[in-house]
Amino acid sequence: MKLEKVVFTVLVLLIGTYFSALFFLPGNKVVFYLKPLFVPLFLVYAILKNGFVFPKPYFYFVLFFYLGQTFMLFSDNSGRVLQLALVFYVMFYFALINLSLPLIRGKHFKTVFTKLTTFVILLNAFFLFLIVYIMFETATDIIVNYIAIFNATAALALMICAVVYLSSETDKKSFLYFCGAITLILSDVFSAINVYYINVFTLNILEIILHFGGFYLIYLFVIEKGKPDEIDF
Repeated sequence: MKLEKVVFTVLVLLIGTYFSALFFLPGNKVVFYLKPLFVPLFLVYAILKNGFVFPKPYFYFVLFFYLGQTFMLFSDNSGRVLQLALVFYVMFYFALINLSLPLIRGKHFKTVFTKLTTFVILLNAFFLFLIVYIMFETATDIIVNYIAIFNATAALALMICAVVYLSSETDKKSFLYFCGAITLILSDVFSAINVYYINVFTLNILEIILHFGGFYLIYLFVIEKGKPDEIDF
């Protein structure tokens, strides 16, 4: 068996164990320690399968994604750790934006806002800043509140880039990026609702699925071949 298949099998077993523990052993320590293993194992699998073909911005995206979700695991009893986790999430948004910018021409930004996409962007802006309002009403850490504003702003910038890219290049690559960006933003929205408004088990599961689903969609976007005239990373 090839090494990449071994790594993939281990990853699938860990994910299966993780979700089984969430459903049947709530509060079990195994859940706490398994989650930080997913991203490094997946990255090893991706490199073994595809080689070192990934652009540098993708590795920044993976690094900040991993640091954000790992620090968030340890943030329950430390405000400083929570602040760091949120900062890493802001940075991973900007790293994700940087993946699409080389593929978007300046003229695309001038034309996209004359279409239905303006409504989509404004609707997302409303939901993002509604979450920020909820956090300001419920959270006691003023630093966390202001980081949340940067987080929402970065998420909105990501949404604009995703919409512009999809509008300018309606192919599989742009569709994967758009879906990945939307999924990751929704994951953060559900996470904020779950932490600061209502704590629902189903919502927590949905947030986790969207979190890693979006991560996987961005991986598919990166390995998908674009048009010959696209700008390289």
